[in-house]
Amino acid sequence: MWTYLALLCALLTPVVHAYLLQTFRFPSTPYGSGVNYINSPEHFLTTHGMCEPVWTLDSTLPPERKGDYASIMLGYHTSLERGMKARVFASSANYSHFLLMDADFMPCVMGHLRVSRIENTGGFVLRCYACRLRTPKSWFEDLGHAPPSPEVVQAAITASCTATSEDANLRAYRRMVLGLEKP
Repeated sequence: MWTYLALLCALLTPVVHAYLLQTFRFPSTPYGSGVNYINSPEHFLTTHGMCEPVWTLDSTLPPERKGDYASIMLGYHTSLERGMKARVFASSANYSHFLLMDADFMPCVMGHLRVSRIENTGGFVLRCYACRLRTPKSWFEDLGHAPPSPEVVQAAITASCTATSEDANLRAYRRMVLGLEKP
């Protein structure tokens, strides 16, 4: 009896994605563009479906270095939620970690982005992984509703490299991660 009830509940419960894993190959895009992109949360958060597409940066704190890691805290809001926070940190330029939190600093989503060189082309492979730690108050029920097309990701990579105005703290964070500034 309980087995049938459990099976019925499982069939009636909507499928909710608790994680996402996306891999993209960009053999003709310079590796440095990928490195810049994965250290640009203002670009990658919405592109990969980790935040609602209508996303506004509210504030940033100056970047910090703790041991081998550089990190930055930013505040943002979406059309559904105010006071959201994100911590982005990296110990190497090609591997970026992030933690998304609600207004009470309760973790909601964590993950990482990584780029690897494609030998003989100068290009790179981009891998994005995120998992939901808990369901936020009013966010989407799942991560990455529809995977972005490679063209959308390519546009975001280009935007991250050609931005004409950028937050000074995010620029300082990228310079720190890329080794362009002394610790």
